[in-house]
Amino acid sequence: MIKNVLHFLTARRQSLSGDRHDYTLILTISWLAQCYLVIALPEMADEAYYTRWGENLRLGYLDHPPGVALWSRIGGRWLNLFLLPFIWILFADAARRLGAQISSAELLSAVWLTPLGVASGVLVTPDAPLICCWGIAVWGYARGWIVISALGVALGAWSKAMIWPAALGLGWLWWHDDRRHDAKVRAMIWLALSLLLYSPHLLWSWKHQGYPWTFQGTRRWGQFSTAEWLIGQILVGGGLWAILLGRCYLSRLYLLMGRVYDWTDKESPVITPERERVWWWLSAPSMLIWMFCSLGTRVEANWSALAWPVGMVWVLDKSSSQLKKRALRWGMLMTIPCLALPLLHGFIPLGWGPPRDGLSLRACLADIKLSEHPDAYSSQWWVGRYQEAALLNLPISKPFEWKDDLGSISYRRAWKRRMSQYDLNVPLATTQSLCGGWYLGPPDWIGPRCSGTIRAIESQLHCQIQVSKCECPTE
Repeated sequence: MIKNVLHFLTARRQSLSGDRHDYTLILTISWLAQCYLVIALPEMADEAYYTRWGENLRLGYLDHPPGVALWSRIGGRWLNLFLLPFIWILFADAARRLGAQISSAELLSAVWLTPLGVASGVLVTPDAPLICCWGIAVWGYARGWIVISALGVALGAWSKAMIWPAALGLGWLWWHDDRRHDAKVRAMIWLALSLLLYSPHLLWSWKHQGYPWTFQGTRRWGQFSTAEWLIGQILVGGGLWAILLGRCYLSRLYLLMGRVYDWTDKESPVITPERERVWWWLSAPSMLIWMFCSLGTRVEANWSALAWPVGMVWVLDKSSSQLKKRALRWGMLMTIPCLALPLLHGFIPLGWGPPRDGLSLRACLADIKLSEHPDAYSSQWWVGRYQEAALLNLPISKPFEWKDDLGSISYRRAWKRRMSQYDLNVPLATTQSLCGGWYLGPPDWIGPRCSGTIRAIESQLHCQIQVSKCECPTE
């Protein structure tokens, strides 16, 4: 099968029916690869954190709306795997209704041969329900259905605030919708419905110290991250797709300035200015707004995720068949290494990189407790970061009461580290004395809460986790 896919990506000419056959082959292999990652890749730290949210559903949380908690509760990775393909089909159907000359198989193949497409089908983060809801919103616009489009925007806002820059472009299209004589009235109804459906979370936020807005507002400004953001777009977008989308933006900007700039070759299909205007407003606001924000603060690459679905439609609609195959080939080369993550995971020491794999973490703690330091078995243990707390299955609602055959462990936020949902349920999380206990983290995370001597404990090579002990003089 892989040989046939490579032949498809390198062949210079094929019939339409042959293309459809090979696109189906690409889709089958890509979806099976996502199934493999869903099963073989251990739960990541952020995924475990949102799983803990799902065990204690609320109208809001410290740093995100509750959409991802519900998503984790009702399906998690399996919901990603089975629902998101239908959302990409909605994007393709919306694109065709708006004039694009692409098929669902073509869009799905392009998306699933990028790291962004693979991650959206596997990892449970706020981006999964966000992309799902954005697909509903765009499809509702393409059908001219105000309620469906407003519902998609509102549900997206219940998942992540990154929906609003994208919604600006969608609102502009509703306001200037040439398909309806009463476009402005319909646009105002769309906006009112979106805000009304989202208002319960706003009310919750007003009653809970402005979370998550006040928490996200504590991010430090002055951290130039544009280069990091641009590299992130190339990585998640599969290399050549990101370059082609950038050319699409430049072409549109030149047109807006009254100048002509067209990067397409002679074999590229004709794309009308009206169609390109739609792709621009459904993609560029999310991409460009966060690019400009990266000039003053740290912006993560996935914040621009909503620019990509219609951005890929734009590139596919404008590119020649040879250029699309070249981009597919580059996307495949950048995506295949993702399949090695479960294998690499078993060889990388646990303390290297971001927190991951709760089972291995518990095994390392057991080794420290029972083998290297037997006195640690009966001692009080604390964990310093919400990532490890989530991986160890500490519940959000009662983080003091987690026990198993290895004893008990509680959450105490690392000194001067960022807050989490755990901190809203743990009084004195950073000030309570840690004397006589063991701490999962380096000595500086204990801070002044130890009135005695802090001793760093060395763990075995494979674990490489940092553990400290607070030894206070007896009273």
